[in-house]
This record gives sequence, structure tokens and C-alpha cells, in this order.
Amino acid sequence: MEYAMFPDKNNKDVAMVSAYPGYFIGSSSDTKQKEACIRFLKYMLSEKVQTKIWKKTGQIPSNPNVNIADLSGQNDVIYEAYAKLKKADIIRELPGNDWDFEQREDFEANIFRYLSGDISEDEIVDSLKSK
Repeated sequence: MEYAMFPDKNNKDVAMVSAYPGYFIGSSSDTKQKEACIRFLKYMLSEKVQTKIWKKTGQIPSNPNVNIADLSGQNDVIYEAYAKLKKADIIRELPGNDWDFEQREDFEANIFRYLSGDISEDEIVDSLKSK
């Protein structure tokens, strides 16, 4: 799932990409439950279901075999944004799911300062690393 495209200090397009797209299975000591989870995951990631999810919700498919460009007329605005982000000069992971509250707060406070040119890319990265 792509979030946004920002220009960097060298006027290159930077796409911020979620670090955790897709589905997860938790660990379980129950073999039957684990097998059921795997079957469910395979079902959810099937081309048929991923295509249906794309058509109904606009959620970008986690299955790379689903070519959303072939599904013309479905969520065109989302697809256009997705296609543009995929062509970015630089693609960076945005590990928001790994960040604690303090890091997310720091990012939210500083992203607009960075976009306004008040702080550098290095300063925002250093700020996040220090948390």
C-alpha cells in the first residue's frame, strides 16, 4: 500500500511505502488451527479474492499475480495514484507499524517542517533514529 509521494531536496519523487502490506498468521501450537489459518490465507491471497477486494474496496492486491492495470474501470483514481507512486525515483519504506507512539508523534510533528524546507531530510531521519 502506497501512502504519498513527496519531492526530496534534489527534486526527485519519493514514494513512501508501507512496511507491512498484506495478511498475517499468528503463531499457534494447535496444528489444526494453524492449518486452517494457512488455508484461509491462501484463499484471501488467491487471484479471485484479491481481484474482488480490489474491485469492491480499492485495496491494492497483496498478490503480485493480480495485474490491476488489467482491471480497467475499477478504482481508476486509486490505480492512477498507485501507478504514479510505482514510478517514483526513490521508494522508501515507512515503518509506521514498527514505530512507537513517540516516533509517530515526532514524524507527524516534523513531516510538515521537512516539506516546508524548515528542516533537512537528514534532520528528520536523525530525529526518528533518536527516539
